[in-house]
Amino acid sequence: MNITQKMTALSFAALMVGIGSYMLTTRQMVIKAQQVSQEQAGRVLFANLCATCHGPGGDGSGGAPNLTDGRVLQKYPTSQALGTFIQQRMPASAPGTLNPDETRDLVLYIQRLNRGPS
Repeated sequence: MNITQKMTALSFAALMVGIGSYMLTTRQMVIKAQQVSQEQAGRVLFANLCATCHGPGGDGSGGAPNLTDGRVLQKYPTSQALGTFIQQRMPASAPGTLNPDETRDLVLYIQRLNRGPS
């Protein structure tokens, strides 16, 4: 392989690495945007369906358990476990009425309440 062929191969390899990095970064940004959008949807659902009992910030000021102190995530450590509980038992006034997307959005929002702002 002569020097021109080596330089061409190296340039091509560098281009592929750059494109791969760009695609990965772009995909990560899309996923983050979707999560933010889902968390925002969860915030709206929480305000409409949960805040009366759990308080506007989820701190338990409405008489139901505090959802911000980490205990809910200790009891339901995975998104699936928390989602199953919400899907089957919440809202207390109409258990089982949330669809899977609403449940997912609430799970993301409750998890965000426990992590704080990013």
